[in-house]
Amino acid sequence: MDPTADIAAALAKPTRAERAIALGEVLNRLPALAAHVRELRQAEVKAMHVKDDMSWDEIGKAIKQHRTRAAQIARGVPGGNKKRKNDEGAPPAK
Repeated sequence: MDPTADIAAALAKPTRAERAIALGEVLNRLPALAAHVRELRQAEVKAMHVKDDMSWDEIGKAIKQHRTRAAQIARGVPGGNKKRKNDEGAPPAK
């Protein structure tokens, strides 16, 4: 699942067009890689709670996340991409 070899192969193509096509194909496969990594992470966090008998607070501290986020990860709840209050409608920083 590591795309490094595919990226190197794409960059070794003889023309810019072939390189662009090959890199596009690699990009098309990245969502599948991300989904796989999320599943692996979910299983690890869930095992910390179920098999290692850790509390959500302990897990949160161990993985450097809030305890609520740790529980969400174990349930497979997607995270990120949220806007902060100060970012909404604020003018660009100078």
